[in-house]
Amino acid sequence: MTKMIGRMAGRISLTLFLVFVANILYGKAVSVFAWEPLFRLNDVTEFLLLFLVSIFFVIFILQQEKALKGS
Repeated sequence: MTKMIGRMAGRISLTLFLVFVANILYGKAVSVFAWEPLFRLNDVTEFLLLFLVSIFFVIFILQQEKALKGS
């Protein structure tokens, strides 16, 4: 059960981080190529996204440590 929770937290963390990086790259492309932006995450949304990434990453690491100590 703890392996499943850890794995899921790791995947959620990675997915949210990739969304954050994609937003940054999209914003840079909009700026460089003078595109009309289709969407934009504001500052608070970016902060909350990174906050969730850090929470899920900590859960992932703690579950990994628990699995190592248990075996």
